[in-house]
Amino acid sequence: MMIRETFQLMRAQTAPATVTLVTLGYIAGGGNLLSVQGLLVALYAYLVHIFASGHNSVADYMWDLRDPAKQHHPLVSGKMSYNYAVNLINTGIIAVASAGVIMALMWSPRPELALASYVLFVIGGFTYNGALSKTSYLGWIASAISVTSFASYSYWLSASTLTPIGILYISYFFLTNVFQIGYSGYLKEIEVDDQPNMLHKLGARVVLGAYLPTIATIVWAVVVKMAAILVAMYMVFLRPSLPVVIWCIVVSIGIVVILGEMLAPRRWVRSRELKVMSLMEILSFYLVVPIIAPPLESVILMVFGVVYFYLMNKTLWGTSYPRV
Repeated sequence: MMIRETFQLMRAQTAPATVTLVTLGYIAGGGNLLSVQGLLVALYAYLVHIFASGHNSVADYMWDLRDPAKQHHPLVSGKMSYNYAVNLINTGIIAVASAGVIMALMWSPRPELALASYVLFVIGGFTYNGALSKTSYLGWIASAISVTSFASYSYWLSASTLTPIGILYISYFFLTNVFQIGYSGYLKEIEVDDQPNMLHKLGARVVLGAYLPTIATIVWAVVVKMAAILVAMYMVFLRPSLPVVIWCIVVSIGIVVILGEMLAPRRWVRSRELKVMSLMEILSFYLVVPIIAPPLESVILMVFGVVYFYLMNKTLWGTSYPRV
């Protein structure tokens, strides 16, 4: 049994991000996380994450063979056969896609909108994983469409109308994913020269062990991340409370500090960069949790996410951060 390698293939350590995305959408639409249906939605988000990420690992296999930073991955290292991975992931994708359709038809007050969102999620995901991820400077667009559509799907699982909070929730995670793929994702691959990288296109490079950004890369990252923070602040304006205001100010300051670190010229140490990117993703997701979810659900989501992330990384990779 290759349990550890299977979860490495599926990048299970980052599943809390998808669980948070989907459960927040379900809550924003009027759902209750602490119900049987809410817990099933959270479980479904986990399953979608591991099979979608596994599909990305399989699709990137030929590229990863040439990437020195990916030689420890189970497919690249030969610990898992390519055919086994393909069969496992394809079976899982068929199962979770079928479940997603059934959930929309059984639970959603607006199944037509839930299903339309789900179709866009699948199209965007397959376009990113199978076509654009490693071959185009614009792969981040397909990823953003996919993630935003999945957010929309989770919202319509419980919502009957599109509210201002629903619009802002979907907009926030669109911008968050644009930054995550369109800046952090390309930054992670900045040392790889044989595949399209938008940061390369904008002039950034690693030269003699140092990361050298450009004005264009800085402007791109700042505009996207600041737009996301403004959306979050508008959500606070619609749902004001002193604890939430304090939380959002403190977390936003943390995001800005980390953003400054990610944008600055510096000595390039990939392991350190992965830690910084992980912290940025955690803070970006958690910024809006208390705005959308009730206090108890917020605490559960955030504590579960941090504890799971740390323990799963230690179990899978022997580190406190994802070695991907």
